[in-house]
Amino acid sequence: MNRRFSPARALVLLPLLISTVMAHAAAPASAPSSQTASSTYQLGTVESTAASNSQTGAKPAQSVNVSATQSEETATRTQVKATQPTSDFLHVIQNMPNVYVFGNGANGMTGSQIYLNGFSEKRLNFTLDGIPLNDSDSYSFYSNEWAPNNGISHVSVHPGAGSASTVGLSAFGGSVGIGTDEPGPYFYIQPTIGGGQYDTYERDLKINSGLFATGSIPTSLYALTNYSYSDGYFYNTYTSKSQQMFKSKSLVGPGALTLFFSKNNQFQNYYGGCTAGDIAALGNRCNRYNNDPSSTDYSGYNYNYYKNWITYVGYKAPLPGSGEISNKYYYYYGNGYGAGAYHPYGGSLQTQKGWNRTHRYGDVLRSKIPLGSALLLKPGVWFQFNGTVHYEARYNATTQAELYRVYDETVRTRTLEPYFSVEWMPTRSLKVTPGVKYLDVQRKYTDNSANASQNVTFTGLLPSLGVNYALTPHWHLYGNYTRNMRPPGYNQFYTGQFNQDLVPEKTNSYQLGTYFNTGAWSGRVTAFDTQYQNYILEVRQQMGSQTVNYLFNAGSATYRGASATLTYKITPALSMFANAGVLHTNIEYYDEPQPYAANQTQALGFNWDEGPWSASLSAKHVGTRYVIIRDIYSHDVSYYKLPSRVTADVSVSYKVALAPSSKGGAAAKDIEIGLHVSNLFDQQVPTDAAEGPHYSVSNPYLYLSYPVTTYLTITGRF
Repeated sequence: MNRRFSPARALVLLPLLISTVMAHAAAPASAPSSQTASSTYQLGTVESTAASNSQTGAKPAQSVNVSATQSEETATRTQVKATQPTSDFLHVIQNMPNVYVFGNGANGMTGSQIYLNGFSEKRLNFTLDGIPLNDSDSYSFYSNEWAPNNGISHVSVHPGAGSASTVGLSAFGGSVGIGTDEPGPYFYIQPTIGGGQYDTYERDLKINSGLFATGSIPTSLYALTNYSYSDGYFYNTYTSKSQQMFKSKSLVGPGALTLFFSKNNQFQNYYGGCTAGDIAALGNRCNRYNNDPSSTDYSGYNYNYYKNWITYVGYKAPLPGSGEISNKYYYYYGNGYGAGAYHPYGGSLQTQKGWNRTHRYGDVLRSKIPLGSALLLKPGVWFQFNGTVHYEARYNATTQAELYRVYDETVRTRTLEPYFSVEWMPTRSLKVTPGVKYLDVQRKYTDNSANASQNVTFTGLLPSLGVNYALTPHWHLYGNYTRNMRPPGYNQFYTGQFNQDLVPEKTNSYQLGTYFNTGAWSGRVTAFDTQYQNYILEVRQQMGSQTVNYLFNAGSATYRGASATLTYKITPALSMFANAGVLHTNIEYYDEPQPYAANQTQALGFNWDEGPWSASLSAKHVGTRYVIIRDIYSHDVSYYKLPSRVTADVSVSYKVALAPSSKGGAAAKDIEIGLHVSNLFDQQVPTDAAEGPHYSVSNPYLYLSYPVTTYLTITGRF
């Protein structure tokens, strides 16, 4: 790695400097001489009481904010708990409207793909505690790399382009935010073991310190370690994952200081699907990656190994007049490769590894400055630097000695995104939120083999406007307009012929809807329309005597539809949710729908929580989708229709309370036994399709969904 990637090491002290400045700027003229744990603002759940842990009754799986000026929904801890523990967090939100989540491999352990309002993960914005996660170069996102479900408190979903204060480069179709657990007020040790079919198991240990140092710097923290493994339902799809996570929260000065660290190391064999003929002959567990070392499809050659670290230092403090300022400085490190095999014509079998080594650091600064009772200013800025070395090496299949490199390139991306938004309430019923952000992206691509570089810069001014009007205290109307921009990815440089004239994709997004919340009933109804400009596509074109891949701006694309959600608390112990979505998409260049975009979805679920028992039942129908399959040599194109599917999941748990949660000592406080059943109806249908043998479009590889699976967990708290 080039040493120029290492400024992040020199900036380790920056968050401490920022925090110190913020603390002095926010501190009152005469601060108290001693601190206590009395400020719930600063420590959040560190300040929670035993009462907060003793609430009974069903807690809704989804919640809404009636005063929001854009579509917004949150999957609560109830839904997180109902999700199979070894799956990824995207399965927590799979029941939301116009959402299609599917995974290839070990049922979420190896990550999943998501389509929200027809947009893929590369055109969605993902955050962890407010920190953007998408790769700066390609906008890729891998859902299995960030936090185990046991460390997640909620997952928020904002369908649509968001607003000026939405930081990140990929918020076209929406934003998905992971909220990690906060430290708790009492000491406990919480081990969890779990197991299911296909030798799937998990070992998890969480230690929470409880509140300490209350006379000086009140602090609470936890450390979590998690290991999971599965042989996989499909043949030769082994995966193992080791995760560690740490989070602390302390009262420092007038505010709260948060320290966070997460580490994820994972190995996984690929699931490559099978042709319809092979599935008929070998069964649904068929995987084209086999046990033959003489084949390029040998599973021992086709796998992925990657490790990810992310850490941040956050500080939040009050400003005069109920204002607030917060800052999060973060650093990410990723290193690993995807492995495969190659058999050159007339030569010997070679293995290959496509390496990616990334250093990323950035800062998110937000503030709220009240000007009287009706006006709130919200300025902020996001800065990020990303440096990645990409290279693919070929190796002798026997000795594993490196033979040569297919490519070797370095990409540096610097992003600066200041924003300014306003929350104005001219009347008690009307809220207006205009805003604007300025995007400045500079990218440098270096071909290390040729010692040649290219530079591009993209800038744009992006406005937004949101409105919320309260017809009654429980019934609100809202509307939103947001303009967004996404620069071309770094494949602009390496995909065939370089297109210097490639311009950023842009969208104009509109939403109109209503929120309601009467206590027992809550939900929203939304209509949306996203108009895409400068849509970037890759095609093969004849240039002289050669046929090359070529990226170009292919015109417009349309994403429009509607969605509705409903939550109802039937009794104090029983709640239900229902939702539905319809979607129409069209890519002008092909005059075809967006691949994988489901034309409709419907979901229904129930949650029950009474005494020691809790249970959930959910079912979802996903309409038809299409996949574009191309033969890269003959240019034949096929639109493969993926059938509609219905999935249902059940979760039941029983908790034995042995001692009050606030009681100290090493005595057992409770033991909980849980059972999760996924795909209850055992419906196995293709969820994806790709070019078949020799890039055939008429005989594609089909990727099937997992069958019904059961998983048992036992959790103790001491």
